[in-house]
Amino acid sequence: MVGPISVAFILAFTVYGCDCFSTSPPSMKSPPNPSLVPRLTLEEYLASPITKKPVLIKDIASPDEIESLADQLIGTLGEEIVQMQRKVKEETNYTTTTEIYDVSLQESIDYMMDSNHFDSYFTFCEGLLPSSPSETMQTLAVKLEKIRDAPYHDQENWFEYFPTSIKPTDAIIMAGTGATSTLHRDPFEWTGTSLCLEGTKIWRFILPPEGGVKLVDEALRSYRLDSIAWENQQNDEKPIVLSAGWQSDMTLYESISDDFPDAFEWMQLEEEDSKKFQRENENAGVNATCLRPCAALDNIHGSSKPQFVTAIQQTGDLLLIPAHCWHQTYAPVPSVAVASQRCGAKVDAASVIGHILKLTRSEEEANIPDILKRDEYEEGTGEDVVKKLLKFVLRPQVRLQTECITLSSGLSLSYVESLGHDASDSPTTLFIHGLDSSSQTWRGVQQALKTPSIAIDCRGCGHSDLGDEESFSPDALVEDVKSLVKTNRLLKGKKIVLVGHSMGGRIAMMYAAKYPEDVSALVVEDMDIMRRSVESNFIQSFDERKAIAFDRSHTSLESVKEAFAEIGYPTDMLDKWIGEGRIEKKESGEYWSGVNPAFRALCYRTVFDSYCGTDAWGEIVKHTTKEGEYKHNAKIYLMVAGICSVCNEDSLQEMRESMSGNEGLLSMTTYEEGTHSIHNTARNEFMNDLEAIITNAKVEQ
Repeated sequence: MVGPISVAFILAFTVYGCDCFSTSPPSMKSPPNPSLVPRLTLEEYLASPITKKPVLIKDIASPDEIESLADQLIGTLGEEIVQMQRKVKEETNYTTTTEIYDVSLQESIDYMMDSNHFDSYFTFCEGLLPSSPSETMQTLAVKLEKIRDAPYHDQENWFEYFPTSIKPTDAIIMAGTGATSTLHRDPFEWTGTSLCLEGTKIWRFILPPEGGVKLVDEALRSYRLDSIAWENQQNDEKPIVLSAGWQSDMTLYESISDDFPDAFEWMQLEEEDSKKFQRENENAGVNATCLRPCAALDNIHGSSKPQFVTAIQQTGDLLLIPAHCWHQTYAPVPSVAVASQRCGAKVDAASVIGHILKLTRSEEEANIPDILKRDEYEEGTGEDVVKKLLKFVLRPQVRLQTECITLSSGLSLSYVESLGHDASDSPTTLFIHGLDSSSQTWRGVQQALKTPSIAIDCRGCGHSDLGDEESFSPDALVEDVKSLVKTNRLLKGKKIVLVGHSMGGRIAMMYAAKYPEDVSALVVEDMDIMRRSVESNFIQSFDERKAIAFDRSHTSLESVKEAFAEIGYPTDMLDKWIGEGRIEKKESGEYWSGVNPAFRALCYRTVFDSYCGTDAWGEIVKHTTKEGEYKHNAKIYLMVAGICSVCNEDSLQEMRESMSGNEGLLSMTTYEEGTHSIHNTARNEFMNDLEAIITNAKVEQ
């Protein structure tokens, strides 16, 4: 590895800031560079603190102290098992294949030395520092804390008042040459810190314009991920999720120029001329033709453009990262860093509290304590505020329990039921998921809902049996739901609020058409009634036979990814599913996929590539007319995504026109900031509307 260099921090300032990266080929035009900003000493920072932009602080500790910290870290934790990520990138079209390995920390270092831009290794491991009981590790943790807190002299870190089970932990980050982190902005809207113990890291930041955070989120096609730092690891209770970050599948480092130095050339240059090494790193960081972002980033345009800035972090540098800043790193040489986070009274306490209240939907409560509504806090109040915050948001929560029933065919059908509600006077909501999904997609919705709910695993999905290929049909899917309705105590003999997402929306329509007497309200999330051919499957080169033969149980993540790749699924989709929990590791050590490609294949063949959608809608319309003897007088709610909707406008228009004369029974809402999975990407708006639907259904019952 590269030996310790001087400590450094970089300040992102607007004077030299550019509006946007350009990814046009150099032969056409040279793109503007992001700004590279000067590094500050600790004294300079303390004299004039900067809190709204990234800051690099140099000489935060002596080179000898930094080297000692790195040696102690690796020496003490070298045998700990971590997950190492390998990314293999095609040199022509830049498509990436990702593999995950369980190795020791020391072994990951060895792999890092063989890393390059097209075959890179990256390790991100949380929880190792506080979990080690050794005296050496505890001493190291104290030293690291002292260094990180130096810019915040005499200021509280409110995270220190959080219980251990929900306190964010430090992360050790190891990157081989050419490795990149994900493009993301941090969970919880905290202030992040990164202390580089070895090597050099190139950071690129996207700073949103005033009031333009959502503009950047949308342009990056971001999605939310629950922060694993908040999972309860101490016992068997369900995770306590108070925070969620933002992630994008785009990259600020898609390709490199032919003359970009390799790790050996970088290290040789450092030995020969350290000042030139510094200059060349800076040039590489700011040169968008040298390290080219993906072309999709050209979408970030408009009247209020974000600012792009670059930081070159070297051994001993402490980087401060404010909330709302999208960022991604690139390793020109192998590097080791420790990432942490803090929450201070004046800088980010209000945003952190607001984030927790919003994520847990507690901001909708009328009884929020006044102390949690402030825009700014005073030093010394942290412990009291945190105590009141946690008491408020961690009051008794809805518990989710997985159950199953056995169908007459002998198949097992699983579902997730919410517990802790008074079910006597409220309709139960029954959720049906879409393709490449399971009941897991509704977990956050069920936990936030104040009334009883059940989320079904359609046959072949989640933990439900698939059964024979020949027995898979639209009617079988409907009868599976009916079997659950007839037997479950929360559904039996009651009218239900039926919610279906995507393919689940098609199933929900078919159910309402066949059993209108069961339904008090029908919610169809981003689905129409148009026939879709098997060939319209958006996954290119989809292998139907391999999909139907897919085995959901695997001995390793590599095996899962290989199986999906052989069917035709893109790698980045698998990475997202793993982060969301759609692919889980069981206690036995095996991996189970709640996603079943067979369900996609068979649904396209039997449901989408048929007229069952239009037939079902026709029956629903009949039930609302005199001809159908008014069997269906419940309202129908069409929820349409404002971004990347799968709905066909002509088909939606057909649905509206067919209800002519009964317009009062049909409502259509477009969620401007919601993508196809509205219940996840526009959660607050979705929940507000769903709870109003449930309330109306309760009154009408």
